Amino acid sequence: MLTKQQLRALLQTSNTAAHENAADEKKIAAYYRAEEKRYHVKAQEFAEQAALEEHHPALMESKQGISCLCPAHFRYFAQYYEREAQKSAALAELHERTAQKGLESPR
Repeated sequence: MLTKQQLRALLQTSNTAAHENAADEKKIAAYYRAEEKRYHVKAQEFAEQAALEEHHPALMESKQGISCLCPAHFRYFAQYYEREAQKSAALAELHERTAQKGLESPR
């Protein structure tokens, strides 16, 4: 798994090298695939929490008064992480196609 700093470095060299390095493109694609999976897991966790809160609302006492862990809050984040997963999937596909083109083109 790449760090964000390593990803940025690969993206810079990938852009300046005119996408000639298929191995780097594969690494970038793998990073985005891992991010996609991570986002799907988080989306699922929030969706499950939303379902739980719909059936058993929890009220919490705080200094500001009573606050609600509303299902809408959890649904919002479930949708947010699902959108992030879709973005990561699109970026992974882009870099996978770029890597494939790099493998197919003569050097």
